[in-house]
Amino acid sequence: MGRVIPNSFNSIRFFLHSNSIFNHSNIYFFGMLLMVVGLPFSVFLMSISLFILSGNWLLEGNYKEKITRFYHNKAALLITSLFILHLIGLLYSHDFQYAFKDLRIKSPLFILPFIIGSIEYTDRKKSNYVLLIFSLAILISSLFYSFKYIIHPVADMRDVFVLVSHIRFGLLVDLVIFILFYFTFQKNQFKKAYKIVFIITAIWLFAFLIIAQLFTGFIILIITIFLLAIIYFILSKKGLWKLVPISILFIVILLMVLRVGLTFRELSIKKPFDCKAFTDTTALGNRYTFSAFDQQYENGNYVWIYICEKEMETAWNQRSKIQYTGHDLKGQTINVTLIRFLTSLGYRKDAEGVNKLSEEQIAAIESGVVDWKFMSKYGVMARYNQTMAEVVYYLDTKNPNGSSLVQRFEYWKTAMSLIKRNILIGVGTGDVQKAFKKEYNRCNSKLVPEYRLRAHNQFIEFTVTFGVIGLLWFLIALFYPVFKLKKFDFLYIAFFMIAFISMLTEDTLETQAGICFFVFFSCFFLFCRKGTIDKV
Repeated sequence: MGRVIPNSFNSIRFFLHSNSIFNHSNIYFFGMLLMVVGLPFSVFLMSISLFILSGNWLLEGNYKEKITRFYHNKAALLITSLFILHLIGLLYSHDFQYAFKDLRIKSPLFILPFIIGSIEYTDRKKSNYVLLIFSLAILISSLFYSFKYIIHPVADMRDVFVLVSHIRFGLLVDLVIFILFYFTFQKNQFKKAYKIVFIITAIWLFAFLIIAQLFTGFIILIITIFLLAIIYFILSKKGLWKLVPISILFIVILLMVLRVGLTFRELSIKKPFDCKAFTDTTALGNRYTFSAFDQQYENGNYVWIYICEKEMETAWNQRSKIQYTGHDLKGQTINVTLIRFLTSLGYRKDAEGVNKLSEEQIAAIESGVVDWKFMSKYGVMARYNQTMAEVVYYLDTKNPNGSSLVQRFEYWKTAMSLIKRNILIGVGTGDVQKAFKKEYNRCNSKLVPEYRLRAHNQFIEFTVTFGVIGLLWFLIALFYPVFKLKKFDFLYIAFFMIAFISMLTEDTLETQAGICFFVFFSCFFLFCRKGTIDKV
């Protein structure tokens, strides 16, 4: 038995070395294809990819040569060192069950840079195929989600993202748009017909970001485009042209600030109670109820005045298949959604108010829309209006629950409190979850338990876990490859910006999907294309 395994191992190695199809280069290629297909579709495929890449590395042999190559690849060493940092964090951790689970999730931090950084894989044709297959996978998944929404409409289209987080998918879409842009304008690589397909696909994916309310992905895409334009014109030899993108960016930022200011002002306006128009009964003679203590507003109008639920229930049940006592598609009670929607229109909450609603507005209420302004056909604008309304509501009530943006302020505030007490080396690899839980309780956070999450900022998360020492380590590992590039690399810089900006509002490296996205493409763009980076 002791000789069977080594003999089998050697037989497989001989087969792979001598076979023209099932050789090591093609297996590496296949492993990479599985990874890029798995990113939008399946964590399982990502795991299989890691298994194939690792197994092929072992079977290929040449260990001394590959380890030497890895040792001289400083960028790969630095990325791998982030996993070593997590191992060091075990020395002062207490919750080892959570720590080992975290290490398992973070294992691509070690596996991918070690394997890809130690092999010679610079086949340009195969590298292009990897990017094209990745683009095709994103296109197919976007069509799948669109078809799913058409067949089974939901209140929020982001809820159709059952295979991967909608935020993560937005980042994948952003990267593919830049890949297709790059291929379109590369000379002598693709025929004109292919380039037309690339342009059409990129336009569709941009439209998909808007339609699917992928607000984070949309904002990151716009910011990355402008930053790339600034870099391009700065590197341009024509001095005057350098001012063009900076001027445009300044104007765009100014317009965005003005837009946000106007929206905030509009949503913050509180219309006074009109005493002259006061009546205590409806047109049908039923009495209204008033709540003098609840100061909630919706689109500038008091919510809890002029309410006659008896009339609303009867009128609503005549117009909708969802009963007044039922729930909308977001799980909210219909009566509250209806009251807020009528308030946003300035209608009284009675039979007359319900009967004024159009069929489109009835459908919107059934979907969980609480304000007529959120009915925008443009998904990103609807999400923008909703986010601004959530901020205004928070400033009025100091209640952060239910708003993804406002909740992040609570996450960051709690994280900063943790950092102050563990500033040098953090709380350790295994104690992050418990530390946050204790801190929320200590600070008497207004967040309900289900919303008490971690930092949602990768830099803050690293500081909580490993202190300022860990943060500096992370920043060096992150930025070193950028400064070691031999020349401006459009694809790598675009990817780096997408990943970096996402880390400002997300824990990008705290899930296997996020880890694989960041580490795989970092290694792929840096090490799988000849002459990208100085490795010594």
